[in-house]
Parts: sequence; C-alpha cells; structure tokens
Amino acid sequence: MNENSPAKGGNAPDFEKYNKEWYRNADDIAAFLSKANPNWPMKTLQDLLYGHLQLLTNNVSARLKKDWDADIAAFDQG
Repeated sequence: MNENSPAKGGNAPDFEKYNKEWYRNADDIAAFLSKANPNWPMKTLQDLLYGHLQLLTNNVSARLKKDWDADIAAFDQG
C-alpha cells in the first residue's frame, strides 16, 4: 500500500467507499459464477468471497500496525 492508501492514511470516507466497491465486485463475481454454473449457489459464493476479503483485510490491517504475530495468524487462517 502506498502512503495515500485510505487504510494506511486513516481516510475513513475513502476507505468505506473502496471497501464497498470491493464487496460489490465480489457480488458481481459471485453472480457471474452462479449463472455460469447452477451448482454454485450465489449465497455460497458470496460467503466464500466475503470470507476471502475478510482474511485479506485482517492480514493487511495487521501488517499496517506492524503486529507481526497477528499478521502470521491472519496468514495462517487463509
């Protein structure tokens, strides 16, 4: 992340904006995949993608805080 990153710089409005876009993108991917294969329910795919985004958020947050134990734990969860 660069110095102007909303997560690193503490710009909450930008962070919220981009976080919502991140989850909207996950919704778009889940919708596409569930239409491509009816054996993959939209809700199941959303849950998987949201879980992935949460793991990434935990990992990045720990790194930004230089909390290396939490960083390792977040990586292990993934």
